[in-house]
Amino acid sequence: MPNREVPAVSLATRRGPNSVGPERNGVSLHQGNSEGGPRPTKRFAALLRFLAEVRQEMKDISFPGWREVRSTTIIVMGVVLALAAYVYVVDQICVRLLDQMLFRQR
Repeated sequence: MPNREVPAVSLATRRGPNSVGPERNGVSLHQGNSEGGPRPTKRFAALLRFLAEVRQEMKDISFPGWREVRSTTIIVMGVVLALAAYVYVVDQICVRLLDQMLFRQR
C-alpha cells in the first residue's frame, strides 16, 4: 500500500486590525463587510427591505382631514346610541314577559 500524505487543514484565527474571524488555509470562514464584522444574514436583509417598503407605503397614505374625522365620529356615535336604545327596549320587553310568565299569581 502506498504511503499517502493527507494535507493538514489548519484552523487558525487571524490576529490583525482587519480580522474578520477564523480562516482555513488562508481563506476566511466569515465573509466580512467593510466594518470587519460578519455580513447581515438574509433574514436581516429581508427585514430591512420590508421596513423600507413599509416606509414607502406610509408616504403614499392619505389621511383624512379633521372635518371627515368629526363627521364619521358623529355618525358612529349616533349608530351606537340607537343600537343601545334598541337593545334596552328589547331587554325591558323580555324582562316583563318573563316576569309575567314565571311569577304569575294563581
